[in-house]
Amino acid sequence: MGAASWPNLASDTAFEHVEISGRSLRFPAPAPPVLSFLQRVRELADASEASAESVRALVFGPENPILARHPTLPGAYPDASSVREPAYWVCVDLVLRAEAREAGASLENAGAPFTTTMAEAARKLNRVQSAVANAVSNRTLHSWVRQGRQYLLPAEVAAYSVPRRGRAPKNTRA
Repeated sequence: MGAASWPNLASDTAFEHVEISGRSLRFPAPAPPVLSFLQRVRELADASEASAESVRALVFGPENPILARHPTLPGAYPDASSVREPAYWVCVDLVLRAEAREAGASLENAGAPFTTTMAEAARKLNRVQSAVANAVSNRTLHSWVRQGRQYLLPAEVAAYSVPRRGRAPKNTRA
C-alpha cells in the first residue's frame, strides 16, 4: 500500500499516513503498543489473501489498544477519545483500503462521486470556505483529494445541517 511512513521509534518522532481519499495525517509517533498494532493491521491489509472482514475484525476487535473497554463486558468499542486519536483513523483507512481491494475498486472510481469543490460547498451552505474546511477536518463532511484540491459529495453537502453558533434568536412573537 505504501500509504504510511512507519517510524523507527528510536529516531523518528512523526508518523505520516495518506488516506485512501488523499487526506494526509501527520502526528507524533504513537506509543509502541499502538505502533505495533498499526503494523499488524497494515500487514494484514496488505496481504492479498486477507479478507476485508478479517481486517475489520482486527481493527474493531479487543486487541486494538486505541479502543475503549467496557468494565464488565468483553470486547472493545470506539468511544469519543478513540475517534480523536489519529491512529484510529489510520486503522479505519486500512479497513477502507481492504474493502476497496476486495471490491476491485480503483482509486479513480472510488473518488468519482466527489465532485463539489470547497468553494461551491461554501456557496451552497451560505458559509465561508474555512467553515467547510473545518467540517471536513472534523470529519462531519467527507472529502476526496485530487490534484491537491478537495472535493465533496454533492448529496452530502445538500443534506449537511450547518451547526448554529452563538445565542438562539429571540422569540419575536408579540
